[in-house]
Amino acid sequence: MYYCRNYSILIILYVCMFSLPLKATDTLTWVSVENTSYNYYMQGDWKNLGSFCDHAIANGFDYYLIRVRAGIAWFEQKAYRKATLHFEKAIEFNSTDFAKEYLYYCFIYTERYEDARYLSKSFDTLFLASLIIKQKPIAFVGIEGGLKLSSESKSYNNALFGQINLSHYLSGGMPLFHALSYYSQDEWRFSVMQYQYYLQIKPTLKKNLQLSAAGHFVYSDVSIYDTVYVEPPPVKKEPYLTKTQTLGFIGSIRLNRHTPLFDYSIGSTGMLLDTATQYQLNSGISWFPFKNNRLAIGGNFYLHALNDLTDISIAYAPSVSAYLSNRFQLSASYFTNNGYNITEHNGYFVNNSVDRTSSRWLITGTLAVSNKIHLYGSYVFENKIATSINTLYNYQVLMIGIRLIPR
Repeated sequence: MYYCRNYSILIILYVCMFSLPLKATDTLTWVSVENTSYNYYMQGDWKNLGSFCDHAIANGFDYYLIRVRAGIAWFEQKAYRKATLHFEKAIEFNSTDFAKEYLYYCFIYTERYEDARYLSKSFDTLFLASLIIKQKPIAFVGIEGGLKLSSESKSYNNALFGQINLSHYLSGGMPLFHALSYYSQDEWRFSVMQYQYYLQIKPTLKKNLQLSAAGHFVYSDVSIYDTVYVEPPPVKKEPYLTKTQTLGFIGSIRLNRHTPLFDYSIGSTGMLLDTATQYQLNSGISWFPFKNNRLAIGGNFYLHALNDLTDISIAYAPSVSAYLSNRFQLSASYFTNNGYNITEHNGYFVNNSVDRTSSRWLITGTLAVSNKIHLYGSYVFENKIATSINTLYNYQVLMIGIRLIPR
């Protein structure tokens, strides 16, 4: 745990606050609010301090010191998302380094690294140098890869995939994420080699509101075999029915809103792949019951249509994520869809298989080996429908990755 300094500024502002006019109620006065909150603060009684400050603020006693004390109280209880709100309000009253430093670490501990970096732009050089967690131009570099194992390996062969990715910041603080991916599969109906490039930017619009815009390019080299879609192999893979190279594009935009208990998102995605054009509207919500990122429960909801808007389908994906220790995070999600395949996660996850994914289970574990090295792995169980012959099969997907984080 990191602690902020310069508590002496609170004593100076404590004296200055006597000149501020505040609203009184039957049970609270300016003197009682100030004395009670100050005593709780000096005693380190964070639970009572947080509750009392929230009660005082709700009754109109809203000023710099009460917000700082409320923020510290919830910060010490590790309710960083709630502490964020109080420090942001404190800065509106008085933009001091003391409140900004606490707010900075609230952002770090709730994994809002772009917001932390944006806030740090207002720090002077000496204050920025004093921060325990430094800002680097590169956020992380990662590499991952895996296998898709078919339950019907004679008919639907296994697939290989891999990716390298990079997250960094422009000179003005704009965060960018790049991912270069490869996918390969050969089966009785076709062979495909696919190369993908994904770019995402995440500008901060204003306090607690962030925009995510992304573009995803998909180049496919596909050979479709001259087979009869009645029974799977053995079949002869010659001659080719066709051999094509195609370039597809996915564009996606999303707005994210942060509150102490919830994150909300709303967005839209458009996809043009081969002869298919798809339109999507999506929304998401995450609930943080402990007012930090130790536990998140939520999901995403999708409305989508292919080629025209006459047939609209629905997909949804509930999820849960929890830190089981300070270094290990476990996440799980379920996906179900009654229409054609869609693109998920702000255009990042492209499922452009000719066969439809009817449902999918996903489990991911992330281990912070050190502050600079994170290992992660995923297991996916995916139910598929072969659309041309209407048969059912499934994939089991195994993926591992490593992320290097400069400090």
